[in-house]
Amino acid sequence: MFITIAMYSFTFCKVCCTFAQPKKNNNTNNFKIDLMKRIISFVAASAVLAACSQKAGYEIDGTVNNTDLNGKYVFLSEYKDGALQRIDSVVVENGKFAFKGEQATPVYGYISFNASDLNLPENKGRNTTGESKAFNLPIILENGSMTAVMDSLSTINGTVLNDAYTEFRKVTKSINDEQFALYSEAMQLRKDSAITPEKDEEFGNRAKAISEKRQSTLVAYIEKNLNNVTGGMALSNFKKVVNDEMQGSWIEKADSAFKSAPGVDKIVNRFETLKRVSVGQPFVDFEMENMDGKMQKLSDYVGKGNYVLIDFWASWCGPCRAEMPNVVKAYNKYHKQGFEIVGISFDNKKEAWVGAVKEMKMPWPQLSDLKGWQCAAAPIYAVNSIPLTILVDPQGIIIAKQLRGDELEAKLAEIYAKK
Repeated sequence: MFITIAMYSFTFCKVCCTFAQPKKNNNTNNFKIDLMKRIISFVAASAVLAACSQKAGYEIDGTVNNTDLNGKYVFLSEYKDGALQRIDSVVVENGKFAFKGEQATPVYGYISFNASDLNLPENKGRNTTGESKAFNLPIILENGSMTAVMDSLSTINGTVLNDAYTEFRKVTKSINDEQFALYSEAMQLRKDSAITPEKDEEFGNRAKAISEKRQSTLVAYIEKNLNNVTGGMALSNFKKVVNDEMQGSWIEKADSAFKSAPGVDKIVNRFETLKRVSVGQPFVDFEMENMDGKMQKLSDYVGKGNYVLIDFWASWCGPCRAEMPNVVKAYNKYHKQGFEIVGISFDNKKEAWVGAVKEMKMPWPQLSDLKGWQCAAAPIYAVNSIPLTILVDPQGIIIAKQLRGDELEAKLAEIYAKK
């Protein structure tokens, strides 16, 4: 539009010069200079008006590949103040819908339908706003023209961030489909009793390759998007795919847009907690019941002049059970030299907790509030997976974390070789 107006102005200039030619005298040059100033001012003003006339904001044109949803409401939600909040709604007509508005900065959002309109069972496939996960479309609500397609995958394109995140979702869905196909194949062979050690090893290698592909895809995407909300969305959805060290480095480098994604605030808070209970920091005390029902503090055992291993575990945790023989072996070997262990159980049922302690022959003190993952110790030590071990020195300072098997043995051998 600017070019069109400029061309029009240039034509206007020629016309003016043709019909307003002055008699040749000393004022001719002044006249031309004055006229050109007026024309330049006109062009500049026209350009400003043209820019102002262009609408800022977003436009979302949607297609719904489900005729049953004609006449139903589709909702646009924005993530704000820690929750999805509906900001607009329209009725689907002939498989089409549209949203218009303005957005100051790109934010996480959702396009969705009511679960009841999709004939889903009560409370099945719904998120916290009552919308259906089966036909939801995560979007980046940002200014620009976007095209949404609501189907089995649901995609949105048209802006830089939405294009990037849609491609990421497609790739991760492909990886998930590959993993599901592998598990289905393995389950069928086991069902048919046709699994062999060689085939089992093959499945394990293929599963490992898929996991590595998922991780490399996630890492590459997040590291390219530490400056926008889509990077945070990716981390929030796949945080268990990468280790704490990598997550922590991203949190340190990421900007506020990244951290505005849903769930990232919890990750940030968790890493603030991890700093408080990192190696070199003093242990943090808490209180729970022992197996006799008596309230005891962690400080009743830790910081009393001995090295103590705090072991977070549960009777239902397979990896915990697999690792426990190594822990028992270490205790039996070094206990006479002053090595102690305190078990913190994430069990829900006392019978299961006490039974596992007896079954696996754990003679050391045990504490639990029988609240599972809602265990009071979980947020204090930022526990999001078990087993987790924390080694504390005689003064109560954390000196190592996540020691297992040979690593635990090597560390204890180093400690007690000096005594």
